[in-house]
Amino acid sequence: MRVNLRKCAAMIVLAAVVTVGTQTAKADQKVGLRGVQVSWDGRGEMQYLLNDDGEPTFAIQLTGNVVARGKHFEATADRLMFDSREGLLRLESEADGEVRLFYRMPGDGPRAELTARKIDIRLSDSRIEVEGAGNLKTIEKER
Repeated sequence: MRVNLRKCAAMIVLAAVVTVGTQTAKADQKVGLRGVQVSWDGRGEMQYLLNDDGEPTFAIQLTGNVVARGKHFEATADRLMFDSREGLLRLESEADGEVRLFYRMPGDGPRAELTARKIDIRLSDSRIEVEGAGNLKTIEKER
């Protein structure tokens, strides 16, 4: 019986998916994701679910001049996707080099700029994965 109740609860949550995709967000619309502040001026969609253990998870998709700011980085893109189960922040653009990621190297390291078509940031371990033609350059330290 417990399994059936869990499945029933999951179906109710699935039926109660929150969608703001039919609305346009204001330019100052902001969302916080695990220490990352995100703003955008286009459309957004959020899906809230229960996983197999009954714990809440959510996924967010945002489009239109997305800006994401974390403790050690700032990124701009056309589209952002976030999955709380994986802790994955995905930034995408239609063209190569349109996603821009500025970040500070660990310790007292220099700042770097990374550009590509798609950049994935795993928030759990700060791993960065890049897809599409890109460019990486360091920026001199501020004086």
